[in-house]
Amino acid sequence: MTDNERHFLELKLRVWLRKLKREKGGFAGHITPNDWSCELTDTAKEYLCDVVYSGQGGYVLASEESRLFTELQQAVTQAKVKEKLHQALFVDMDFEMVRDLAYGLRGRVETIMMEYKSHVKKGNEHGTKDFNTTGKNGKDSLGNTCIGKTRI
Repeated sequence: MTDNERHFLELKLRVWLRKLKREKGGFAGHITPNDWSCELTDTAKEYLCDVVYSGQGGYVLASEESRLFTELQQAVTQAKVKEKLHQALFVDMDFEMVRDLAYGLRGRVETIMMEYKSHVKKGNEHGTKDFNTTGKNGKDSLGNTCIGKTRI
């Protein structure tokens, strides 16, 4: 996603949150779920995915690939994350809380990715061949998996 597309998502989220605040104030604090609240949630999730996963490419050992995906999935789909997102969207209606949550998750994902990337570097230090060239299926000559600019 480009910077302009991300900026558009941010603006869209701000508009939805402003709408939600207006509706909450107009109905004495009682909000019924409707179509645009679902769209608000979907837009927020799209924004989170873009912030968290963009630019997280690299190489991981093929033997650790499934473990990496499981660990990343657990980090992003924790109950606390869903709870904080709900709090930011429907209770506080604050875009800055959504942004803070996204960048906090990004930090966690970066830490996990760095750990797995370091395993490949350690393998290279022990006399293995160059691992920067990829072949078919995103794998290099050593069987390491390249996670490029695609989402994980």
